[in-house]
Amino acid sequence: MKSTRHALLALLLSASALSLVGCGSTSDSVTNPDLDNAPPAAPTAVQVEHDALINADDLVWDASVSADVAGYEIHRYASSPSGNVAGDEVILVGAEATSYRLPLVNSDRTEFYRVRARSSNDLTSAYSGPAQADRVGYQGGGHDRDRDGGNRGSDGVE
Repeated sequence: MKSTRHALLALLLSASALSLVGCGSTSDSVTNPDLDNAPPAAPTAVQVEHDALINADDLVWDASVSADVAGYEIHRYASSPSGNVAGDEVILVGAEATSYRLPLVNSDRTEFYRVRARSSNDLTSAYSGPAQADRVGYQGGGHDRDRDGGNRGSDGVE
């Protein structure tokens, strides 16, 4: 009986020692700091869709494939963008957004837009490719509201 207890004790000690062999080591899937500091993937298929019936333009894109996206930055440019330059105007939208209704304009003009993803730890993706928007000036009166219910002003024109 004594030798059986010694054999069981030796077996338990061996199993405990083997389970502790990996203790203290890091695993890429759990604690790799490079994964925590990697920027999200850029959104793709950025384009402007025009609804002629209501004379509205929507910027649309395919969401980033990254899991840690906290939102998107929409950059507007007066001329075709190049390099890593921020837009003349930057709009922030939530992580669930894949479109943005462009504000009305008071005269015909061409604008360019790029979108990039922002992670919860404030890292940003590369910019998407540019989307060109050939805007048509607003010719009416009245009152217009944007998607989130915000008031654009008495004539709805930016």
